[in-house]
Amino acid sequence: MRYEIHRLHRRALIATAALVFMGLVTSECAAEEQGEFERLLQRVGIDAYSSAVEHGDQATADALLDEDVLFSGGDGLVQRDEKRDRSDSISVAIRSRTQVMRAIRFPGDRTPFDRDVDRSIVAVDEAGVPMRVVEFPRNEVAMFAGGLDVSRTIRDWVVHHDDRFAVASYVEDQATRFGGQVVHFNSLVVDSWALEGSGWKLLASQAVALHNDPPTAPLVASTLGDYVGAYAVGAEASVSVEIYEGGLKTSLNGGAPTHYVCESTDVFYAAGLPAGTPRSRIYFRRDGRRRIVGYESGIGLSLHRLESIPALGKIADPSDTVSSRMLPAQNLIVRRWGDIAVATFIHERVTQYDGQVLHTRYRSTETWVDRHGTWKMLALQSTQLENAPPGMPLPTRELSPYLGRYTAGADSLITLGERDGALFVSPAIGAGISLRQVAPDDFVTPSAPWISVIFQRDRTGEIAALTERIEDRDLVFERIGDRKSGNH
Repeated sequence: MRYEIHRLHRRALIATAALVFMGLVTSECAAEEQGEFERLLQRVGIDAYSSAVEHGDQATADALLDEDVLFSGGDGLVQRDEKRDRSDSISVAIRSRTQVMRAIRFPGDRTPFDRDVDRSIVAVDEAGVPMRVVEFPRNEVAMFAGGLDVSRTIRDWVVHHDDRFAVASYVEDQATRFGGQVVHFNSLVVDSWALEGSGWKLLASQAVALHNDPPTAPLVASTLGDYVGAYAVGAEASVSVEIYEGGLKTSLNGGAPTHYVCESTDVFYAAGLPAGTPRSRIYFRRDGRRRIVGYESGIGLSLHRLESIPALGKIADPSDTVSSRMLPAQNLIVRRWGDIAVATFIHERVTQYDGQVLHTRYRSTETWVDRHGTWKMLALQSTQLENAPPGMPLPTRELSPYLGRYTAGADSLITLGERDGALFVSPAIGAGISLRQVAPDDFVTPSAPWISVIFQRDRTGEIAALTERIEDRDLVFERIGDRKSGNH
């Protein structure tokens, strides 16, 4: 099967498959032996594949992929040769063991893990964080208030295997109940297994969150008109913003437009992105007279508003002022079991954009197998990590409207207070977390930017509720107490 490079999510493919292993790796093997192995793998496998992708050499790239490869390049889908799909007794046994492991809550019975999981497993959770074997799988939802787990089910099961190695992919649907609300979290998981002795052992696992488009906040045309205009990146690039299908569309120097819809006041996201990609957001900024003066992108690009739309002929091609490079792999962990090896790492693409520097980070896990002296890629799972969005100043005196208690059910109570000049969420059980304002009534958790808090107001303008949005799934907390008297 040909794995067409142009069919993959191009941005994720370039970032995850090109130059991914340039740099140092660590291992538990002896230094000399491991060094020889690293050089071999980089030369005949990893570097060769990266070079082929960079140059669009389809034939060379295909030659480095194993026939049983499961390839997930960041769009939330798995490419493979469907003729290699298996549904025999080994597939059934691996699926059964996977379901048991994913269903266990901690603390619980460790017997399935001791039996089925290799002690040197390379495992990564949906946040891109490596796990120790005693933590795997980290399947507790990172909400502000603990919920009652309802169920975890597996769907879209795929397994490829021979008599020694197996790779599996599936979507895990975790349904968690909070009072009367049930929130579903879907993750794409790619696992690698090897036959050790008489049993199969799990060697690697990476889960990637599957995102939905968040609910939209409808705006009338007159309100959308506030955002219309031209915005400059620098001296050489201009972005036009226009009203389009109840939202906005942006175009860089008259190029292809991107459609944005409103998520909350002054926050818009690009609709229709692949499920494996975090939503791309822009945050409009206002001056003291509430006029839009510019916006910032979620990846850190800052634009200021122009008085008029410039003529396209006077604006240079932005590619003349853009340069990009991939930094050496960081936080890289490598494990080797004879003729199979697994690595997980973070790499960062740094882009110079007309005087501004953008940083995009990715977490990838790859499995390579030695097929008769030739190293082949057996599995790839990659995801873009979310950056903490730009904050906006918020005087301490403006925190008071948000303070109080909120509940999503009898077992889900949180308290919002002030700490060190910022909003602070305190759950009934567990550690609290600070919030950073990114737009009016819209906050994020800096250490976990995939979690946002959007406040809702009643007809009088009082805060009546908040929505905790994690990976674009919503949990609504109603405010309790007398808001007007301040008795919360």
